[in-house]
Amino acid sequence: QHGVATATMCALFGLPCTVYMGATDVERQAPNVFRMKLLGAEVKAVTSGAGTLKDAMNEAMRDW
Repeated sequence: QHGVATATMCALFGLPCTVYMGATDVERQAPNVFRMKLLGAEVKAVTSGAGTLKDAMNEAMRDW
């Protein structure tokens, strides 16, 4: 849900949006991933480690 809200606000203000999600969560939350992509967000599936939220956060910090 947070990814969809973030993607919505980024679309509203014309900002780029990249959402990092664990690979398991991407599969489990396919409808939300679809919505984020419709709103123009780039969704990155994180496969490092166990592919969990913690791993997705670490990957986002590494890219930042």
